[in-house]
Amino acid sequence: MEEKRVYGRVNVFEIGQQIPCQVTAAGPDRQAQVYDICAGGLAISLDEPLVMNDVVRLAISFPFAALHDEPAKATGRVAYCVKDERTNKFRAGIAYTRQKAKPSLN
Repeated sequence: MEEKRVYGRVNVFEIGQQIPCQVTAAGPDRQAQVYDICAGGLAISLDEPLVMNDVVRLAISFPFAALHDEPAKATGRVAYCVKDERTNKFRAGIAYTRQKAKPSLN
């Protein structure tokens, strides 16, 4: 199978870290754990599925960041969401998206 990945990724579980992530989409906010992360997006594990192509807001709490009191914020599009039968959780891939800057009134 041909690899489609453009950026190298870091598997968070392999380095022994836990990175919580709050996902805001249609409906209530969902708590998730980052599974792997790269410059183009991330994969998360969560209890409820996300809808393919939905736009989501992410608040990622990096425990090793200098200013970890404030989560990093990003927006993305749900690229995939599949159920992991072993863990009975859902694994979703989120591709980062850019929001257009609002014009300044100055």
